[in-house]
Amino acid sequence: MKVPLFVFSLLFFSIISTQAQGPAEDLVDLTSVPQWSVYASNYSAKIYSGYLYGGPNVSLHYVFFQSQRSPQTDPLVLWLNGGPGCSSMLGFLYEHGPFVFPDGETTFQWNNYSWNTVANVLYLESPSCVGYSYCENPYATFYDYQTALNNLLALQSFYEKFPTLFQNDLYLAGESYAGVYVPYLAFAIDQFNFNPKTKPAQRIRLKGFMVGNGVTDYSVDLTPAQIDSFYYHNFYSPQTYAQFQTACAKNYTNKDCLNLQNKIFDGLLANLNIYDFYRTCWNTTDPSKICTNLTANYFDLHRPRRGNDQDNIMVIESK
Repeated sequence: MKVPLFVFSLLFFSIISTQAQGPAEDLVDLTSVPQWSVYASNYSAKIYSGYLYGGPNVSLHYVFFQSQRSPQTDPLVLWLNGGPGCSSMLGFLYEHGPFVFPDGETTFQWNNYSWNTVANVLYLESPSCVGYSYCENPYATFYDYQTALNNLLALQSFYEKFPTLFQNDLYLAGESYAGVYVPYLAFAIDQFNFNPKTKPAQRIRLKGFMVGNGVTDYSVDLTPAQIDSFYYHNFYSPQTYAQFQTACAKNYTNKDCLNLQNKIFDGLLANLNIYDFYRTCWNTTDPSKICTNLTANYFDLHRPRRGNDQDNIMVIESK
């Protein structure tokens, strides 16, 4: 039996339309982006950038890289950098995006190991007011549960823009303080999925999550872990380490302990890249600004304050 041409055309259009197409206004024209234009002829996967609804007066900036392999079937990976307060553009620009900056360079290079060679990758800047995301009050306090709720709303907003990806498996990923962001968001998704008000067709296909170098508890993962790591890499003496153990035996926020931490961070580690001891700490104007900013006082001032962590996340309801 012959298939009419218009039926064939409809079938062909249906196949094309399932390939993670998004809103035209968010589509990035690769040829118009400085430095990226050199890759335009060899890079066919689409890139989108725009804003997602994260709640009242909250708009979260995203960059979405369509999979270079099979966007219609490859999983969706949502990436969050940590901080708290770091832009997820770091993950895209320096770690696993298709175009990255090598150490000390100001021009992009092609990344053969980009995550979007095998997955659709969504970079989300969170909490609100981080990076290009915006909110009403940049001086507001952000709590972990509220951030999870905002991120869930942003994910649902993403699915509204890219409905064909809703059936793809979802993985959450991140680093550093994403050791809090990622499991909190996974919990929020889980609670949403099992909310009696959520219809089966609305349940998000969360398959798993992964966190690298994760912070889950500041009292364990940050100051004591870093101090120990520096010591066992022989960056300061056994005498200083013994002083640290004595001064910080009860807590890490007393005056003597903070002074000793500042001595270690500012005096002994002035030119160290604390994220990778074996790589250069890049700052062309004043290396000390980037290498010694992580003092004990800095950690104390930026210590997350979670507020009421017992808030019931079941307040999330499907539309």
